[in-house]
Amino acid sequence: DVLRQLIREARPAGPRRIAVRQGNRIALVSPREIIHISAEEKQVYVQTVRQRYAVDKTVTELEECLSACGFFRINRGDLVNLEHVRELMPWFSGAWRVVLSNGAELDVSRDRARHLKKELQL
Repeated sequence: DVLRQLIREARPAGPRRIAVRQGNRIALVSPREIIHISAEEKQVYVQTVRQRYAVDKTVTELEECLSACGFFRINRGDLVNLEHVRELMPWFSGAWRVVLSNGAELDVSRDRARHLKKELQL
C-alpha cells in the first residue's frame, strides 16, 4: 500500500476528463479522445475525432494539466496529443509541421521543434 501511494505521488496522472462546452451544456471528454487543442481569436478549442468544442481554459492551463497525459505544446497557441502525431515534416526557415491522425497539419515553432523531436525520441 505504501509503495502504491509513493508511485502515484511520483507519477501524477492527468485528469480523467476535460469539461468542454456543447451549446449551453457541459460535456466531459477523455484526454485520449483529444487530437489537439488550439487557441483562435481569444477562444480555446478542443478537437476530438468527432467534433470541436469550446473550452473555458487557456492553452497554458490545459498544457499544465495535460502534459502528464502525453500532450505537447508545439507553438504559442497549439497543444497536440502525441498519440495522434503521425508525421513530422521539415517546413520553412527551420520550422517543422506535424501531421495529426485526422489529417490536420500544424506548425511547430523552431524553438519547440528540438524539444518535440526529443519527446518523440527522434
